[in-house]
Amino acid sequence: LMKLNKKTTILILGCLTIIALGLRIYNLGRSNFIEDENLMVKAAAYLYFPHEKIAPVRSFSSRLWALLLDNETVPNLFTQVYQWDFVKEAPSQIHHSRAWPQLYLMSLTYRIFGINEWSSRLISVIAGSLLIPAGYYLARSLKRPKTLSLVYAAGLALAFPLIDFSRNARMYSLFGLLFLLAINPRIWKKPVLGLLSLILAYWLHLLTLLIPTAVAVEALIKKRSKRLVWLISGLILLFAISRLERVDIFHHYFWQLKIKPDWQYFMMLLAFPWPWWLNAAIIISRFRSIFTDRNLSWLMILVLTYLVFLIFLGKMPAGGAYVYPLVPIILLFVVDCLKNQRWLLIILMIAIFARFLLGFNYLYQGRNGQAKIPQAYQIIINQFKPGEQVLGIQIRDYYLQDLAPETPITNLPEKQSLELTEFIKLKNQVAGGFMVWEVEKIAHLKPEVVSYIKNNFKHLAGENIDNNLVEIYYWPKRGIF
Repeated sequence: LMKLNKKTTILILGCLTIIALGLRIYNLGRSNFIEDENLMVKAAAYLYFPHEKIAPVRSFSSRLWALLLDNETVPNLFTQVYQWDFVKEAPSQIHHSRAWPQLYLMSLTYRIFGINEWSSRLISVIAGSLLIPAGYYLARSLKRPKTLSLVYAAGLALAFPLIDFSRNARMYSLFGLLFLLAINPRIWKKPVLGLLSLILAYWLHLLTLLIPTAVAVEALIKKRSKRLVWLISGLILLFAISRLERVDIFHHYFWQLKIKPDWQYFMMLLAFPWPWWLNAAIIISRFRSIFTDRNLSWLMILVLTYLVFLIFLGKMPAGGAYVYPLVPIILLFVVDCLKNQRWLLIILMIAIFARFLLGFNYLYQGRNGQAKIPQAYQIIINQFKPGEQVLGIQIRDYYLQDLAPETPITNLPEKQSLELTEFIKLKNQVAGGFMVWEVEKIAHLKPEVVSYIKNNFKHLAGENIDNNLVEIYYWPKRGIF
């Protein structure tokens, strides 16, 4: 690996960051909001639109604990956020302060660019682009050579999963950046910066708690008795506070011992940019050298601690978002393992670039197989009559803003918890209306509810009509079909 002077290094790193920004911002607003992007936009819109201030109904103590425990369901000392109702143009009754630092940043972009798909994802794009210099800084902090650190930064710039998450209006891109800063030993030479990174990452996602957990594991493995005593003392203090104040400091609702381990997490993490077993083979072949390297061993302990939690204890359903912060670390391991094998390192970079090319259409031409929500919802807008209602699963009211503010819009209970009698009662509250869900969301409705809808309502859109992947059914004010 060749030696580079400081100016050349800065120039290359700057170019890589600009390339990363370009790859993340291109055609950013083409795809409509998907999944929980909708929730983030509704919550950020609450911070953007003027409205009557809702007085906190909680005590100072409850708002303090909500802040300290990152409880998204109640107001905290810094903020209270409710989901915005785009049709009624007013706050809803649903409190949603999850990842509130991201929500505030999104609301700032709204003040400049307005609310749209592009502006909603801009913070994630910026955070994903800054991951490149942050990754380079981490590699250099771990005593990796400049050239190797730049190769690693190039991998971060081109990595398909990192680009994909950077184009999503959720908090994971910013969380990944802060997570990478919070685990950088050099950052902690200035404790204020380290603590700030850790706290901000925590307010974005509770998985940040696995960082201090890994610190405790490292202290135990490396027999750092002084650090271990401090950590155990802190743990005992937190346990005492949780008992005295009756607050769930340890987030018991977030974890449980799994009877069937979620090995999917292991494969998800290692599945880039080639089959998971190849990454596993590369890392395992050099596992001893990684674990004995005083600079890399901390990261290996962190990865193992994180995976043990997700595979054996984490209560969340398996999802790539939860392993996202570890992807840059795994890529660093692989690059470092191949540092003395130039041709294999070149093949790695070619594989990363090839994976990006394979996902080009997915990233920039509209996600494969994505439901076209605006086009489908336009059917409702065009055919809607005064006095009707809209029922559905995870309705994206952002795309129904043309409806009258008084329109009743109801999101039905999910996970097949809605009984047929309850559905009929909801339907009959307003004479006439629309039932809508994305094809993949049908799993949230009981079969008897689906059967009732198909047998009694008029089918306006869906797989068998326009292949738009959004099912829309209609029943008129009088009679049934």
